[in-house]
Amino acid sequence: MQARYAPLQSTPRPQVDPLLERVEALAPVRLDGLWHRRWRVVPLAAHERQQAIDAAATALRHELRRRMDGRAQALGYLDMADLCSCAASEWEQDRAQGLHAVQMRDRVWAAWRRAIDDARARQRALPAADELLAAAGWSA
Repeated sequence: MQARYAPLQSTPRPQVDPLLERVEALAPVRLDGLWHRRWRVVPLAAHERQQAIDAAATALRHELRRRMDGRAQALGYLDMADLCSCAASEWEQDRAQGLHAVQMRDRVWAAWRRAIDDARARQRALPAADELLAAAGWSA
C-alpha cells in the first residue's frame, strides 16, 4: 500500500519568553479537510530556567566584552584590559583615560550582575546589551 501525504498548513509558532517557557509541536489536527500544525507552550522547570538564564548571561557577557574591547580598540588599545592598565600610567593623559575606562568597565559589570540577579529573582529576560550599557552610563 502506498503512503498518502497531505500538505501541513503553516500555523504561527507562539512567541514565548525563553527564560520562562518553551514551545512544543503537537501532532497535526485535521480541520475542514486540511492538516494544521499545533503548538503547546510549556513552562520551564526550575533547573531549565536556571540553565536558560545562565546561557543568556554568558551570551550577554560575551557581547558586552566585545563592545568594550571594540571601544578600546577604536582608541588604539588592544582591548579593554589594555586600556584599563593605563590607570597606573605615569602619563597624565593615559592615566585619566585608563581611570575613566576602569570606572566604565566596573559600572558595566555591576549592571550585568544586577541584571542576572534580577532575572533569577523575578524570572524574566535579561536586557539587551544596548539597554544594559545605557543603564550603566556607558559613554561610547
